[in-house]
Parts: sequence; structure tokens; C-alpha cells
Amino acid sequence: MYVYLRKKLKRLTQANLDDWYLYRELNYHSYDEFAYHKATDWDIVNYIRHNLTNYDDELTRLANRVDRQEGFKLISRKIYAEILKVYPEYRTTIEKQLQEHLSR
Repeated sequence: MYVYLRKKLKRLTQANLDDWYLYRELNYHSYDEFAYHKATDWDIVNYIRHNLTNYDDELTRLANRVDRQEGFKLISRKIYAEILKVYPEYRTTIEKQLQEHLSR
């Protein structure tokens, strides 16, 4: 069951990437800087964060209530901790993305 869910998550992430390229009318089959790529762990964690959590909603909700930068860091810590609980196999990528977010 777990292998099936992981494959499904990768397929969903790839479909999301494909949509992203198509939506922006980029020729992702060309050999330019926007060249098509297969979903990586980085892309999968991004997909989880933006599509399987309330990350974006929380950022919007806090935008006018607290210091924007501190609110961003607070939400990032909280969301990445929850992602790590459910998807521990992405620990390295989650930790890298969190550090990137906290350094902004």
C-alpha cells in the first residue's frame, strides 16, 4: 500500500508540474532553461506543502495580523514539522527547504 501511495504522490506532483509549464505556455519539451524535468523529491515536498496542507491559506490569514516575515517563519516551521511526521522519507529535502525558508 505504501509503495502505491508514494507512486501516486509522484504522479500527482508530475501532473502538477506539467500543468504549471502548460499554464505558463512554456515549451517544456525544448532544450531551454525551462526544459521539462521529472518530479524530484524537492518538487514532491513543494506539492505536499502547497496542495496537501493549508500552508497558503495560513500565510494569507496571518499576513495582516503579525510581522509578515515572522509569520512566514512560524507557519513554515509548523507546516514542515507536520509534513515530516507524515512523510519521514523526505526528511533531507524537508530540512533543506525549511532552512531555505527560514533564511529569507
